[in-house]
Amino acid sequence: MMMMKKGTSAIDLDNILKDVLEIIIKYEEKYNRKIPVIAAGGIFTGKDIARVMNFGVSGVQMGTRFVCTEECDVSDTFKQAYINSSKEDIKIIMSPLGYPGRVILNPFMKRVLEIDKIKTACSFRCIKNCKADKVNFCIAKALLAAQKGNMEDGLVFCGENAHRVTEILTVPALMQELVNEAEIFYKHKPEKSLYRDTIK
Repeated sequence: MMMMKKGTSAIDLDNILKDVLEIIIKYEEKYNRKIPVIAAGGIFTGKDIARVMNFGVSGVQMGTRFVCTEECDVSDTFKQAYINSSKEDIKIIMSPLGYPGRVILNPFMKRVLEIDKIKTACSFRCIKNCKADKVNFCIAKALLAAQKGNMEDGLVFCGENAHRVTEILTVPALMQELVNEAEIFYKHKPEKSLYRDTIK
């Protein structure tokens, strides 16, 4: 199991958005049609949403905040793993399928990192390129265990800001919080053109 470098920062995301928009605009002009750009990665607050929307993106994708809502159907133990985590508990690993993933270091993950192979049999064959006899754990079983609250055998994927979650909210309460934070950002930010408009 390979541990990887930390994730991207807000500055990295902003720079990526600038690069993407500069390319997208050329195709929009060439084909005379709007191409939606969705910003994702490390977006945690309403201020973050407003900041990236100011580039001229069409929307944002936000996952971490919605895990710790009452409406999310993972177990309370899974949600508490987010709430109880520290920044140091969040690592990027290489999954059994060869893709990077950000996880919380729980008892299962610590065991995986210490042992070459967790003894398991694959019942699923859910992904074609998974070599069940060669990988060090079954990702499907680990994800199902975590969803049910079994942290001894469960893999907890998360976003880079999972450690910043402090409570379980309802979705309406979270949405209102995000809207309020975005409105404060817009209220105090000097008027300026969207970045998308400046590069046309």
